[in-house]
Amino acid sequence: MKKKYAPKLPDPAFTFDDTAIVMMRTQDYAYQTAILLNEACRLQLSRIRDIYIGDTPHPCFFYHDEPAWLVYILIARPQNTIPDPAFAEYSQMLLIRGRDSWSFQQKLYDDIHSRHYGIAIGSAAEPDPTDLLEHLYWERYNRLAEAITDIDIFGFGRRNSLSTLRLADTQPTLFPVEASIAKASENRAIASYHRTLQDFLNQTFEALHTQLCDEDEAYL
Repeated sequence: MKKKYAPKLPDPAFTFDDTAIVMMRTQDYAYQTAILLNEACRLQLSRIRDIYIGDTPHPCFFYHDEPAWLVYILIARPQNTIPDPAFAEYSQMLLIRGRDSWSFQQKLYDDIHSRHYGIAIGSAAEPDPTDLLEHLYWERYNRLAEAITDIDIFGFGRRNSLSTLRLADTQPTLFPVEASIAKASENRAIASYHRTLQDFLNQTFEALHTQLCDEDEAYL
């Protein structure tokens, strides 16, 4: 992992239309999650300066995959202060912005979720042990799944509106999940959390724009 630095983006604007959101719960520190994501997903997340959301610094990791037009931001719940309610049930947030952000988000969720429930299909199925490279990445994804105890994905864009959040205890019967229809009280609680998360993300997007903006460039 590299030391903290101050990366810049030619276009530092994050919006709901181009940013996929992954919320995760884990006992690992953010740098450990970054290492696991790098190993399993072939990323290069590096520690950068803390991002101030409101007045609170949050540990932050950054990777810009220029050939794929993707930006990855890993943000951790602060350790020594009361976290924003958006982090009430989660410890880390992964933002993916760019062309294939939604497909990356869905694959990450499916791969982690399927391993949690022992569903060995698709990329969760063990590859041929003689295919050493694919087997290596399969093992790395297993380690990532072991570290993440809960994962939910969200989208608040006009074309990519989605949420896997459920607040009631449900037992999955099919992949990814076939759950009972949410009751009115659960739907109200989910909607309330969606508003909380969106408010936090609006602040986060503003903070990222400030932190990643190249001040030597002119932006309209």
